Amino acid sequence: MLRRCTVPSAGRCYAVDGPCPDDCLLRKGLLHMIFHSREEKPKRTSIARTTLEQQLLETARSGAPECSELASVIVERVVPATRGGPNWAVKGVRYGKADRGKCAARLSSIVAEQQQQFDLAEEH
Repeated sequence: MLRRCTVPSAGRCYAVDGPCPDDCLLRKGLLHMIFHSREEKPKRTSIARTTLEQQLLETARSGAPECSELASVIVERVVPATRGGPNWAVKGVRYGKADRGKCAARLSSIVAEQQQQFDLAEEH
């Protein structure tokens, strides 16, 4: 791929599928993000839906005593909102006798962390 950028010292440079020089404006700001977005895709591990649901449930239960009565967490596949975004979201939570407010807050932080680590595996 041939891309054009401006270099303050040389006027214009052309980079062909390689890194831009250090003083190239592509290395800075929006242009860098656009041209190098493929390289910055987060690395996530594929995980089965049932495994992910169980892991979310166990993490929430073990992290806070008020969430020990949490019944279940339901995960669904979604189309990522952004390129490289997570392909899953929590569809629902069965709280059982657990404190809804505290468990919802706890689960929200757990989901944000887990979405950076895992992609939902394809079901066949």
